[in-house]
Amino acid sequence: MNRQIQTALILALIFMMLGCEKHQEESAITASAEETPKSLSSERSADLLKTEWKGRQLIEASSGATHASGDPVWSADGRRVAFELPRTGFRKGGRPGWTMGILDISTGECLTIPLLRRPVAWRPDGKGLLAIGPGGLWGVGPNSAHRAELLAAGVFPVKLSPGGNFLLCRAITTDKGSRWMVLDRDGNSLAEVDLSEVSTSVWSKDGRQLFCGGKGIRRIDLPSGEVEELFTVEDCPKSAFPEATLPPAASPPGMGAGAPALPSWRLTPLVALEDGRLVAKITYGQTGEVFVWRRTDDGDDFESLGKIWWRGDSCVGDVESSSSFVPIGRSGLLLHWKIAAQKDRKELNGSVVMLDTATGKRLDLNLPLELYAKRSVLSPDGRSAAFVLGSDLIELDTVTGKSRTVRLPVNAMRVSFSPNGDLLAINGYLSIRGLDNGNNMPDRTGSFWLFNRQGEGVAYLPISGEPAQTTEPPVDVEVGLLVEEAQDALAAVTSNRTETEDAGARRKRLQWTSICMLYCAQRLQELGKADEADSIRKQVDGFLNKDSRAAIIEHLVKSGQWSMAYIKTHLSAEGSFHVERNLVHNRHVVRWNVEALELFDAHAEAGPLRDMISEAEIPIKAMVEALANERDRKIKDAYDRMLHQAK
Repeated sequence: MNRQIQTALILALIFMMLGCEKHQEESAITASAEETPKSLSSERSADLLKTEWKGRQLIEASSGATHASGDPVWSADGRRVAFELPRTGFRKGGRPGWTMGILDISTGECLTIPLLRRPVAWRPDGKGLLAIGPGGLWGVGPNSAHRAELLAAGVFPVKLSPGGNFLLCRAITTDKGSRWMVLDRDGNSLAEVDLSEVSTSVWSKDGRQLFCGGKGIRRIDLPSGEVEELFTVEDCPKSAFPEATLPPAASPPGMGAGAPALPSWRLTPLVALEDGRLVAKITYGQTGEVFVWRRTDDGDDFESLGKIWWRGDSCVGDVESSSSFVPIGRSGLLLHWKIAAQKDRKELNGSVVMLDTATGKRLDLNLPLELYAKRSVLSPDGRSAAFVLGSDLIELDTVTGKSRTVRLPVNAMRVSFSPNGDLLAINGYLSIRGLDNGNNMPDRTGSFWLFNRQGEGVAYLPISGEPAQTTEPPVDVEVGLLVEEAQDALAAVTSNRTETEDAGARRKRLQWTSICMLYCAQRLQELGKADEADSIRKQVDGFLNKDSRAAIIEHLVKSGQWSMAYIKTHLSAEGSFHVERNLVHNRHVVRWNVEALELFDAHAEAGPLRDMISEAEIPIKAMVEALANERDRKIKDAYDRMLHQAK
């Protein structure tokens, strides 16, 4: 059997997971153990635990995909969401491990599958999904009882067509190098394009056409596999660039004038509109000029919507992240993020440009953000966009241009809307800073969260320990987060967060660790140990600005207001145990702080701080005990809200 036939047979297995219409029997992934072919029926848990993850990264989903690679992936009915969890407990030596979780929000059941790292796509009927695992692509059944390796290393899936009839992937071959391939349900290659000629791609709404961008825009018709070149930059008339002159192709630097010219412009398809037209982006690589083009009504040409961003002035020339385009649904409305750096390059101001590709109308919005929001997602109806910025979730109304910031009790990394737009799935973590060095502690609690549009927590999944098991959920009184286990690995949460008034800490949060460190710095300063005091203050500067630090020292440390009496007076008497000024972190931090105090053992004056922390453990233990008595009611209330929002 030659290599191509063998590869085709392996590839064919993938579409057994996607519900082939011409196959009347159930897919092997959903069949019982007796009905499943031997090649797919073996339980791979033991092998998975022994398999060394090689860290392979699949190609990021290109513009126009329903989600970026690594985002939580919702099933079409919105009842389940698959996500990656960054840490597992069976790896040794501090190396990171991976687990994939599948949460059923209608029942609260959560499955965890070790070493299957990243979900790719659900079957159209929701009875299985594809995920990244050791060495390639894996198929997972609805209850994870059956999973099998479908594509071996060397074939990298990118994304499925709408409806799941075709798969676009990148294949590494020995005879043709890297190729883009479009496969049908049986694993047959319908079309192949050289990797160097295609940079991004987007499916049409009906999934029967694939637009590829690079040196030009090509259309692949399916299932015929016919490839047609629609447009190249050389075809652009100069009149289409009202704000710039189309530059000629240039020879590669250092190759001489006689070397073959390389085009400096790239064409990138962005989104296929409801009416079948295509919107594309044209970028000039040397200056960063960006033009948005729309395919004309007759489908034979592209018309320019004008230049919407450029990078001509020197102050933004060194900014690493320049822009990103995101399609909102299929309406053709685009979001464009741009950065303008200050002269000292210590601050970045962001703004969002909205462009209606139907009318060419542009709306500039300024969002006063501290950092560049690397992740942005859009609601299914296109009326709002969400930007992730640390623990802040900024929601933008794309109709009115108004924005609001929702503070989350978690540092968000990736986020996606549920199909009905009511819930936000977030991969994130609670990161604890060590007192000894100011760095993040190696253990993180909280990996996957569900929030409603008001930023209220409705589900929480901690993963740290053996696969499919959770550690004791944290009771984080800093953010008023009450969590408790429920069923397999799910915990419902309530959030009693209120705005704090804590002497100006960044984002109005003041951590117990900050107080401890500033107290130690103050005492060391009084003892004449200025260098050591400055070293501690610099660590605190990582999460408190100078004004906040000075205010805290003046109003809390020097005045003694951070005493136990002060803490007790700010505990709620109504059972929520919320600490308004956030002077106490969770009990894990208290324990770590006690251990970290060994750093100050050389100074006798560190004694009061040790007593302070030991004293602080008493109310925390009392709160934990009280929460245990109330957890059934609180968990039931939170879970009922989650079910109500999911309907």
